[in-house]
Amino acid sequence: MPGDVPALHAEITRLREAGERLRMLLEDKDAVIAHLRARNTELEERVARLERLISRNSGFSELCEPSCMVGASCQVTVAVQTLAAARS
Repeated sequence: MPGDVPALHAEITRLREAGERLRMLLEDKDAVIAHLRARNTELEERVARLERLISRNSGFSELCEPSCMVGASCQVTVAVQTLAAARS
């Protein structure tokens, strides 16, 4: 048994170091999640703003090329055009 003490101390040290590495990884993960949540909120607000701009423009279908009159792609085209117009 006395010969096992150094091995046990080494194992305890190894486990503590592994625990510390895991704690650091969790902190990094939490920071990434917080950043992504904030970015998601920004993008939700931006989409809402674009939807309001599109809804104000009753003639939005006239802005689309006939080739882009396919649901979402037309809406994206209109959103970009509307945003560009709003910024100018």
